[in-house]
Amino acid sequence: MHSLTINGEIVIPSIPEGNERRRHPRHLCEAMAVASVVRPELLFRGTIRNISEAGCYFETQARLSLDPSTEVCLRFKLSDRRYTTRARVKNMAPGRGMGLEFLFANGKAEHAIQSLIRALDTAKLAKSL
Repeated sequence: MHSLTINGEIVIPSIPEGNERRRHPRHLCEAMAVASVVRPELLFRGTIRNISEAGCYFETQARLSLDPSTEVCLRFKLSDRRYTTRARVKNMAPGRGMGLEFLFANGKAEHAIQSLIRALDTAKLAKSL
């Protein structure tokens, strides 16, 4: 598998998987992130391993058992930019990670994530040429 660099960040292109249910393609990445449960306050760290317009996979060793639909505030840096958005837990694997669905409280956060995905799409396309 070939990797590419976007603004100094190594990005590994996504690989289609069988039985894919996602509506948006995922881009493999590695972005250090901090998340906090909105209510009650709980902070945990991890790494975003893939991202799309709709959500991401957040890898963490924290032994959390969060209910689906728990809201978190997610902060991360990717491609030399910082992002902050709310997200909802979709699935949970305690000690391994969780699938998160983005919840955009404002257009600015949504636009920032969409711009990031377009940049990842462009880089992926350029690499394949």
